[in-house]
Amino acid sequence: MDISARISESERLVHFNYGAAYGRALEMQRSTSSDIDRKELAATLVAERFATSNRDTSIACFKEVGLGRDAMSKAYGVTANDVESVLSGRVADYDLAKNFGSKDFNALSAKGQLYVQQHNIESFASRGRVEAVGFSGNFLSSVQQNANESKEKLIGHLLHVRSSIDAGVDRGAYEKTEAKSVYDRFEKATFDPSGKKASSSQLFNDFEKSSSASLRRDVSFEVEMRYAANSRLVDRARTNEGNANLAKANDFRRLEPVGAVKKHPDLVPAFAALYAASQNAEVKFGVDGKAGAVAIAKENLALNIEKGVIPQSVERDSSKSNHMASADSLEL
Repeated sequence: MDISARISESERLVHFNYGAAYGRALEMQRSTSSDIDRKELAATLVAERFATSNRDTSIACFKEVGLGRDAMSKAYGVTANDVESVLSGRVADYDLAKNFGSKDFNALSAKGQLYVQQHNIESFASRGRVEAVGFSGNFLSSVQQNANESKEKLIGHLLHVRSSIDAGVDRGAYEKTEAKSVYDRFEKATFDPSGKKASSSQLFNDFEKSSSASLRRDVSFEVEMRYAANSRLVDRARTNEGNANLAKANDFRRLEPVGAVKKHPDLVPAFAALYAASQNAEVKFGVDGKAGAVAIAKENLALNIEKGVIPQSVERDSSKSNHMASADSLEL
């Protein structure tokens, strides 16, 4: 799945989570005498808490996705896109720890570079006095509007990535100091890509160099301000993520695989990892000695689940090929 599809998937998941929680909250208030504005405000606060608690895309359905998108648009107005970017970043699971060596890092920065280039091209087209081009100056209006739209997309993209990195800190993927370094390198790669092929137009090259520096200052300021403006929303989401992850980890500890996976479909990889650990322990310690090793492996997996970290794939057999076990085949 390419990076654009992954970003879209994370946005749909946030809309689904938000819409499902929002709908439940409204339904629970149906018999109360409060006016609709109060009911919708209460539903919004509930939906914010649950917008990032589920990370299983397989259960997202069209109805709740649409409800969530509409409810977010109504609740946040012109800032709805910022909320979407920040929340979707928290459910997107990118590997950015290797900085420039990470496939996700390179794909996300490349997408940011395209937004920068698009903005520069559109700004270049609107430079100088072009009011007379086109009927009633429509050309100028059009290119300026396009440049503003590409700038907003760039801001949203950086909000999404910054939020994802901060969520990685919460899950234990990065230290705080490392997270800042990763984001700084991502921003630099976005605005100053190495090895970029210059245009054949020296005039555009000079304009682009100047414009990129100015654009970076403006966008960096906007990202900082808008991310801070959503800090309370992030805090509410973070708290509920922790509660949801703890409940999921406890279900992993106490339920049989079939029951746990029925309740939490995204736990299948964790049970597959546990099954692999069980097989390895039996080979290494024998049937009588594997129980202790399996118990340790299970608790380590549960502690990771508490942080929101679930393995994506696991080596299951002696040929070292990746294989995902179904829930009813995992007998430990």
